[in-house]
Amino acid sequence: MKERYWKFMYQKMHKITYIDLYRERCIWYNRILKCVIALSSSGSVAAWAIWKNHAFIWGLIVAIGQVINILYEILPYRSRITELTALSSKWSVIESKIEHEWYYIQNDLYDDAKINDLITQYTQEWSSIDDYFLKVESLPLKKNIQKKSEKNTKAYFENNYIIRKKEDTQNNHNNNESLVK
Repeated sequence: MKERYWKFMYQKMHKITYIDLYRERCIWYNRILKCVIALSSSGSVAAWAIWKNHAFIWGLIVAIGQVINILYEILPYRSRITELTALSSKWSVIESKIEHEWYYIQNDLYDDAKINDLITQYTQEWSSIDDYFLKVESLPLKKNIQKKSEKNTKAYFENNYIIRKKEDTQNNHNNNESLVK
């Protein structure tokens, strides 16, 4: 049961890390869109004097700027930033509680029934937050964000928990890694 709880805790941190990285990407896309809109608008006004010589080019720039301006209102990046920030914040509160309980679990202060109850409780809390923030639209899985999230999650646990081989802590039952605080 201890290993199940550990994997549960790891999985939840991984999800938070993924959401935070996904939000960073949304912020980046949002900034790019804003810059293109700003450049096409101000560039068109500033270039008014040379419009006569390159009317087609400046007309194209204005048209592209207007299309991007319309798409900016439709694309989800701006709204996702707010939603993912709130989602990550709420998830982090639960994950903090999950990690707090790890001390008691690691030191065998909880029996299997108690650990199972904790997993159930935190799963229900997590799901209610999922339902609130991700009910309309789920996030697509981005493989490059997934890889970076896995790397960051692993680094988090390596930096915050001592890693020992399972054979060191469980009398050579198998060769999987176990993370022990």
